Amino acid sequence: MPNSTTQLPRQRLPREEKDQEWKEDVIDSIIGLSTFDRPYSVTDSDLKKAYEYYNGVVDDSDYTHVTKPYGKKRENFPAKLQNYNIIKPVIDLLKGEKARRPFDFTTKVLNDDVVTRKSEEKKQKLFRNLMQHFLAELEAQGVPIEDLSPDEMPPPPDDVEEAFEQDYRDQRAITGQKALNYLVETLGVERQLVEKGWHHWLVAGVVATLRNAGMNEVEYEVLNPLNIDWDKSPDSDFIEDGQWAVHRRRSTVSDVIDSFYDELTDEEIDQLEKGEKDYSTPFISYRDAEQDERHDNNNGRMVEVMEVYWKSMKQVGIATYEDEMGLLQEKTVDEGYEPSEGEEVEWYWVNEVWQGYRIDEDIYKRVEPLEVQRRDKDNISECKLPINGRRYSDINAPNISLAQLGIPYQITYNIYKFRLANAVAKSKDMIAQLDINLVPDEWDLDTWFYYMDATGIAFTDYSKEELNISPQHQTVLDMTVQVIQDYIALLEAILDEWERLSGVSAQRQGIIAPYETQGGSEQAIVQSSYITEDYFNKYANFEERELNAILDYSKSAWVNGKSASLVLPDKSQEIIQIDGLEHMESEYGVVVSNSGEDIQATERLKTLAQSMMQNGVPLSDVIDILDANSLSGIKDKIKKAEKSREELAKAQQEAENQQKQAELQIEQMKLQADQRQEEMERQTKMQLERLKQQQEDEELESEEEQAEKDRQLERDKMKQEKELREKEIRAQKQSDSG
Repeated sequence: MPNSTTQLPRQRLPREEKDQEWKEDVIDSIIGLSTFDRPYSVTDSDLKKAYEYYNGVVDDSDYTHVTKPYGKKRENFPAKLQNYNIIKPVIDLLKGEKARRPFDFTTKVLNDDVVTRKSEEKKQKLFRNLMQHFLAELEAQGVPIEDLSPDEMPPPPDDVEEAFEQDYRDQRAITGQKALNYLVETLGVERQLVEKGWHHWLVAGVVATLRNAGMNEVEYEVLNPLNIDWDKSPDSDFIEDGQWAVHRRRSTVSDVIDSFYDELTDEEIDQLEKGEKDYSTPFISYRDAEQDERHDNNNGRMVEVMEVYWKSMKQVGIATYEDEMGLLQEKTVDEGYEPSEGEEVEWYWVNEVWQGYRIDEDIYKRVEPLEVQRRDKDNISECKLPINGRRYSDINAPNISLAQLGIPYQITYNIYKFRLANAVAKSKDMIAQLDINLVPDEWDLDTWFYYMDATGIAFTDYSKEELNISPQHQTVLDMTVQVIQDYIALLEAILDEWERLSGVSAQRQGIIAPYETQGGSEQAIVQSSYITEDYFNKYANFEERELNAILDYSKSAWVNGKSASLVLPDKSQEIIQIDGLEHMESEYGVVVSNSGEDIQATERLKTLAQSMMQNGVPLSDVIDILDANSLSGIKDKIKKAEKSREELAKAQQEAENQQKQAELQIEQMKLQADQRQEEMERQTKMQLERLKQQQEDEELESEEEQAEKDRQLERDKMKQEKELREKEIRAQKQSDSG
């Protein structure tokens, strides 16, 4: 086995000097600095005990002062010491609360051009709006515009600007949100952080994860705190900011070959199959206690794989040169770069994350710089380890978890439960001492006890000869143990003190005393939540780091772009189309909202569902709101419902307006028809009057003409008569003269 060391080999070396010997020395040194190369540590023992106490495993060494009084073991106790778990209900309640809390996260863009891009998009939107107004004005002046409907006027520019400020989101932020939604769903991030990570956080006070990019996908795994060690600055909260981290795995030979089949030689595979290594430090695994016992005598069936990450150093240069326009430009170059004529290079030593695997204590694989370096955009030296994690409370004192806080109470509770069981076992009933000579001679004991039980009278024969009854024949012995009630009260006090310390009170567990008021119970629940909120807040900060990390690793994994579809909880489908170059150049920030205030606000909003339905909100929208598990999700659903209602109200208003307009048109048409009818009737009447007048005129004219004819006839008659008389007169005169 390689020798342990207390100091890392020199890291400030050129790449060509970091040979195989240096690589193996670094890995051996880091493992030597870790707890895995030392005897079973107190810290590991405490962590293992925390997991055992959560599962109800009794450690006999914690009870030797009870089971071995005065240094000797007593075998004949009436009762047996066993575990009565008071830690698990508290942990399980917090696990249940965590599962019900929303896993709500929002992605934002941190690029320097975010303000510039927003201003440019707003300017373009206002320009399009002004152009629409200009075209509408031309349309109003009689200039035909094909793309403009005369019935649809563009909104005012002020309204457009206000709507833009309310609804604007950088497209990169939308892409980042979709990418993160996809990663969280496909990698099972929420499930792992809630089921595994939160369990480790409460029981061990430590949570650790491994994040990386490989095979064009992101890798994510919650690690066992018992198999993790690291070194970081005391003021750093997270492992990813530390100097090195080691993850110890126990793998079968087949698993090792699956992971390193293209790198293992025949000799190395033979070594793994023989399994001749005897590891000095036993594996500590809270999940595989039985397997540990099974494999202690056959270590060859399991192979130790040490996964090591550390920060080494490399040289980078800032080259300054003139471009074709004569402007000074800068670029970053690696060590070994030969500057061109006119270039000036300023060299720096910066950190670089390396990785390496040590298999079966002497097989070294993949010892090289990590392909994906997570660097800060403002500091080229700052980089982060793929392993991340944090402790709950390690400020100026050893870390302690919630389960470890409860171990002293669990031990004390078990001891007094044991004493209570002993007291109950020793306790007897009230016993009366009666002289056996009181039994009549003709009766046996069974008959005497029968009549005593049936009648309540102990019949006595005082006529016996030489009867000498003892004066204590009526003595009563009290064989009950008086401390039983004291033990019960003491157990309740221990349980109450543990619940008060943990913050999980009886009211929070749903145990409400008959004399408690509703307001008092609610206040007790609120006050107790303040104690445990620190666990949730610190864990939420860790979750933010995790989501930022997997989003950063996706930039390298999806450098060639990503196309996928994701089915959301509301059964809708979200299409993900990511441009690899833009995704890589985007700087994202993730904010996790997981506070108690959000939980209360979410529950209050859900209680408004009944009033929403009474106010006309469709049942489907209410169901969507109740189905949302986060405050932002409920806000989005409410905004969507409000928008739907506004659109529905607008459509109804438009329909009413159209109906009113149609009714008005019908009324106008009816009025016009009435007017036309009246005009026709007037015209008809006038026409009839004209015809009548014409007829009358014609009749009058006919009468006048007849009268004139009659007069003319009369005149003609008179003229003829006159001519006839004159003719007769002339004839008479001629006759007379002749």
